[in-house]
Amino acid sequence: MRRSEAIALALLVGLLLAGCRPAPEAPTPLLPALADQADTLDRISLAQAGGKRMLVRQEGRWWIENEHWPVSRGWLDPLLVALLDARCDEPRTARPEHFARLGLVWPPTEIDPMAGMAFARPTGRLGFYFGPTPTYLYIGHPHPRGGSFVRVEGAPASCLSHADLRLPVTLSEWREPLLLDAPWWAPLEVGVAEAEAGPVQWLRPDEPAHAALWSAAASLRQIELRPAVLPLPPAQRRLHLRAADGRLKVIELRGRPERTWARVDAPEPRYAGREFRLPHDVAVALWMPLADAGASP
Repeated sequence: MRRSEAIALALLVGLLLAGCRPAPEAPTPLLPALADQADTLDRISLAQAGGKRMLVRQEGRWWIENEHWPVSRGWLDPLLVALLDARCDEPRTARPEHFARLGLVWPPTEIDPMAGMAFARPTGRLGFYFGPTPTYLYIGHPHPRGGSFVRVEGAPASCLSHADLRLPVTLSEWREPLLLDAPWWAPLEVGVAEAEAGPVQWLRPDEPAHAALWSAAASLRQIELRPAVLPLPPAQRRLHLRAADGRLKVIELRGRPERTWARVDAPEPRYAGREFRLPHDVAVALWMPLADAGASP
């Protein structure tokens, strides 16, 4: 047999043998039960530096248990979507003494070896109640080339998942930042009243001088909540938002532009006995002098 024929035959045999080899196994899902129970899952525990929370689903919406406040969809929805497809793409260490280096322990170690690094992100532990007892998932540090270190409690090893699994920096960020629900995001009318019993001056939506105040009133956000210390001092300013269906919502403002607290005059439990701190960009516009805003009587 000539040398060229021998080489061709060897290549052919190699190809045939390669075709007989079993295909590599696909990476296993991190939470296989999530795909089947995504619509019925109604309880998730959350532990991050600073404390713990229990998230519960009621009437199609996620709430922070015992706070009567909705969960931020901006954080929870992307996380759940990413976890539906998250897999153990690259098995990593099975040695518990190495888990802390990857951010895969709870409570976290006192000294975080990744603290201050450019690609460091918050870590935490989530418990998914697919049954009576939770399935715990540890979300650790991100990999500098993408993906996140993860560990499912009881699994033989930790993993690098190519999914982008992000947690907020603080527990308070799990609260929905929007202070009001629809239809108050697009009010039909916005009015402002000075002091406790001042007359309401209704703004004109087509007036450029009203734009900043109108926009701020229609996009109220909270960055902190606290129990209201009763009796509250008189409100310094009141916002009146009227929906297209005629309903009226009144928000009392107290403080100053750099530190404004709002109280929502509404019967819902989430607002009862509470004040909400507004972010600076919203507060500054809400304190705009009415003369400058061009308010109309």
